[in-house]
Amino acid sequence: DIRTQRPAKKLDDRWYGPFAVNKVINRNAYRLTLPDSWKIHPVFHVWKLRRYVEDTIPGRPRHHRPPPAVVRDGVEEWTVDRLVDSRIFRGKLQFLVRWEGYSANEDTWEPEENVSPVSIRDF
Repeated sequence: DIRTQRPAKKLDDRWYGPFAVNKVINRNAYRLTLPDSWKIHPVFHVWKLRRYVEDTIPGRPRHHRPPPAVVRDGVEEWTVDRLVDSRIFRGKLQFLVRWEGYSANEDTWEPEENVSPVSIRDF
């Protein structure tokens, strides 16, 4: 089970993915290839899995749900895809962050202290 910070379980996503099957452990358990930021055991019982079905309506835009935030010490954290830009705002350095699994219109300006030094170095 994947824990999120949603206020009620019924507001959570019912399914995540799609994920590739890495290995068939036995007829009841499969190992999945999960994002590195997910700190959960990658083996799941078959009743927790469902085959991914591609949308069959041509021309319909795809809406992939972004991955859920990682919760560390009770604080939600999202994975940075890349830094797009930087600026000085009110005397402080900020970075325009593209979040993993999100589109460009959901980029946000984040203060330097909210961005990992590794992401800043790669920028």
